[in-house]
Amino acid sequence: MLWLILACAPRVPSRGLTIHSSADDTGSPPAPFTLYLHGSSQVSSPDGSSAYGPADDVLVRRTSTPAQGQIVEETWYSGEAGRTTLVRQGDTTVFDASDAAGTFTGTLSFDGPEWDWNHWTYDIVLTDGSGSLVGEGTWDGAAWQSVKTFSDADGNAVARIQDDLAGVDQASFDALLAEL
Repeated sequence: MLWLILACAPRVPSRGLTIHSSADDTGSPPAPFTLYLHGSSQVSSPDGSSAYGPADDVLVRRTSTPAQGQIVEETWYSGEAGRTTLVRQGDTTVFDASDAAGTFTGTLSFDGPEWDWNHWTYDIVLTDGSGSLVGEGTWDGAAWQSVKTFSDADGNAVARIQDDLAGVDQASFDALLAEL
């Protein structure tokens, strides 16, 4: 259940990775691009002082299609696969979020350069009524970090989820995925 929102890392620095380019001279949106990430996710007490088990190994393949205003993110948390779709609300930097299994809905709001966002916030509700997830994430050009708080249906903070990821090239990603 907690794999549900890894979305929203902006582009990876050039380091030999193929990314996307900004809008061209005609004002057209960037071409579709895929970002590959690898790292860990740690679930802990709400204050972060006590880990709830070992960190999960995380792989993310995030495909952005600016012309369609959509991001599709495939995630693997210690081998468990998930799929999140983000759909842009018009010309805003707010995206509606949902997963293929229908376990959550909500929004992610971005700040920073168009399609190269460097900060975002989460506002997610679990569809089974068990709680919500709020938090934020940042990208500094080399590292992606997000911190989210899961609260139960009564609004009590239950867990903190911290994701620490870095961009990898497609060949490295494919090799890591094959090991699952």
